[in-house]
Amino acid sequence: MEQAKWKIKKENRRKIKGLPLFILLFFLFFPYGASLWKEGEVQTFTMEEKPGIIWVEKRKPWGTTRVEMEEYLIGMVAGSIPYDYEEETLKAQAIILRSHCLSMVQKEGGRKIVREENIEEYYMSYEQCEKLWKEEAKKRWEKIEKAVRETQGKIILYREEIIAPPFFLSGNGNTRDIKDYPKEQKNFAYLKTVSCKMDMEAEDYISYLEIEEKEFLKKIKKYLQNEEISRGKITIYRDSTGYVKAVEMGKKQINGEDFRQLFSLNSSCFFLEKINEKIQFKTQGKGHGFGFSQFQANEMAREGRGAEEILAYFFQEIQIKKM
Repeated sequence: MEQAKWKIKKENRRKIKGLPLFILLFFLFFPYGASLWKEGEVQTFTMEEKPGIIWVEKRKPWGTTRVEMEEYLIGMVAGSIPYDYEEETLKAQAIILRSHCLSMVQKEGGRKIVREENIEEYYMSYEQCEKLWKEEAKKRWEKIEKAVRETQGKIILYREEIIAPPFFLSGNGNTRDIKDYPKEQKNFAYLKTVSCKMDMEAEDYISYLEIEEKEFLKKIKKYLQNEEISRGKITIYRDSTGYVKAVEMGKKQINGEDFRQLFSLNSSCFFLEKINEKIQFKTQGKGHGFGFSQFQANEMAREGRGAEEILAYFFQEIQIKKM
């Protein structure tokens, strides 16, 4: 009997010992629980966009996130031009990329959101830069950030319209003239050929690529959806500055830019030669050759020219304004 009483008292002590914790938790969470039960409670939040702010919308597996465009531009500049270029060159690139984004906003009727998938330029996050640049990442990122901040709001216009100016790394000694491309002339009337002789001093100005003739024909056949390809004469059509407009094989033509992409060539200024059972490509420069040559621009910046002066050299009759 005494043993049974002792067990009962022990159980009661355990219950009493746990009681303060229960009471504490009850009073801590009761207000939250009561708010859930409160009849007529309404939760509100605003989805209004901040005035003057442009957003870049990034799609993720779990939904979408938005980043302010001026912040996103830092990663765009980091991913689209060599980090060790002059500050004025980086500033010019920042103005070009901002114009790219704002031209999309213009096309969307003023809706202040740019979808990331519509931005063709390569983007690098700070985390990616850290992996690539290691201990130099912070210093290099801050240099690029400074270029973006000091040009904040600056965009390029042509006849009062915001434009998306093309750019490339280096050329064959000249930029391409839009007059050679009548179908594109309306949208890129501000592109006229300018001398880029400094591009010819670039370390990788000339490059070579060799491919087996069988592989060469196989790729072209696949591109032309398995149509038979003649092994006869290949005709290359060039524009006034030496860039390839089209490649003709038999009765089939391939656009010069498509041909360049098909064989992952450095430049749209290329030459073909058959050597034994191989096709050799020789390229001059890096990129498509339209608009802003980053290498030439950087040499101009080294001579003391400012970002806006450099842009005015490559793009004719433009205005640079702050939005």
